[in-house]
Amino acid sequence: MKLTEINPYIRYARKHETSVPKELISAADNRIFYCISGTTTLLVNGLRYTLKKGSVICWQGGTLYCTESRSEDLDLIAFNFDYTYAHSRLNDPICPQFLKSSGVACPLEELIFDDAEKLNGCLFLENMFSVEDKFREIVAEYTNMRLFYEERCSTILKDILITIVRAAEFSQTPKNIEFAESILTYIRENYSRKITNQDIAEHFNYHPNYINRIIVNYTGMSLHRYLIQCRINAAITLLNSSEMTVSEVAAAVGMPDLKHFSKCFKNITEHCPSDYMLRR
Repeated sequence: MKLTEINPYIRYARKHETSVPKELISAADNRIFYCISGTTTLLVNGLRYTLKKGSVICWQGGTLYCTESRSEDLDLIAFNFDYTYAHSRLNDPICPQFLKSSGVACPLEELIFDDAEKLNGCLFLENMFSVEDKFREIVAEYTNMRLFYEERCSTILKDILITIVRAAEFSQTPKNIEFAESILTYIRENYSRKITNQDIAEHFNYHPNYINRIIVNYTGMSLHRYLIQCRINAAITLLNSSEMTVSEVAAAVGMPDLKHFSKCFKNITEHCPSDYMLRR
């Protein structure tokens, strides 16, 4: 399964969660926790994770977990959810089962992500303060049950999941983020020139392979693909909104070779550049 294909179904959302027992349990549906305050140490599939303010932890159904310790001021937001609506008929909270008495719960979904492998195990991240408001919004939607609240909860949770997978795939230190953003800004400001991966790397005084690795980790695209995508996006705007010819547009976005431009354009958009001129 791909992350783009998920349509999360939130079965139960609650704030002030502190009731994870000290005996090993498992649940049929997936779990995600965000720590608002305090600390707690969870044992998940035999590994210890200490949550503090800003921590997020997520795992799939059938995972064994328990609490080892928690502070008095612990406050968690917790969701029971599925990645799809396949079992949405089970709309009441599904109680976890204790390992000693019932064994390991059979998961409702048995999914393997091809493009977000971090979600196949236990995903734990610290300093994810940027998603706190989104967690709180889901709780409010779930509690108030306004029109289309389930769809709204699903959309917000998908946003959260994409955000934490991004963070897991890329070391989200301020220094790394600043460097990656500076590369992307340079590309967006200079794509109209005939620049190459080598030119970009030389501008930042790094090897092209290192720059490429940074961009792949940050965007999911290679450096070359990001540059081409910027050029094609700009070309679409020009074709739709100006009187320029295809050749003029190609030159304006840094791809004066018309044959190469047309090939790249069609690979990305599945249309010829002239198709967009017809929409004027």
